[in-house]
Amino acid sequence: MANYQETKPAAVDQFNQSQGDIQQNFEAIKALVDVDHSTFAGGVSPEGKHKQATFILQADDPATLVNEMAIYNKGNALFIQPQNVVAGVDGIDFTSYTVGPPGETVLPSGIKVKWGTGVINTGQVTSGDIVFAAGNAFIGAPYFVQVTPTGLSAGAAQDSVLHAYTATDTKFNVTRNAAYVAGGNVNFTYLAFGV
Repeated sequence: MANYQETKPAAVDQFNQSQGDIQQNFEAIKALVDVDHSTFAGGVSPEGKHKQATFILQADDPATLVNEMAIYNKGNALFIQPQNVVAGVDGIDFTSYTVGPPGETVLPSGIKVKWGTGVINTGQVTSGDIVFAAGNAFIGAPYFVQVTPTGLSAGAAQDSVLHAYTATDTKFNVTRNAAYVAGGNVNFTYLAFGV
């Protein structure tokens, strides 16, 4: 890439002497614009529009001013830094995830989503502890945990009526009606939302 010369052309330069410097500056500007953009050379449409956005790896979380946000690459994940934050304060990771199960992700709003599977065994009213994926822990109990039976239990339909309870930042339990514990294992999936 050609080096851009901020002081060229100088007020005292003659065009026939500074033409090469001016040409070099034009080349440097075009090379800069061409990164992640459609080129503007030759009137090619769509001129100047983004083809992609490339974020270089940052060593630290950036500062933001009032009425501005930042999107940046840290740890090979994209982060959002809300407005009016000092440098070094963790932003919100909105691209990392664990597939699982158990799995998790964080939405750009900061809401954490966790999912997985569990079982209540034959003869038991409640499951053992169902432990959330550990990467991005909830701050306090999740807002809610949705439990959905999977497959067919050997017992009555009521055997698969499940309820999540005792949810904390790291785990929860699932219960079923005590009258139907002889019906067999009940497998389930779960989905939890929190911060």
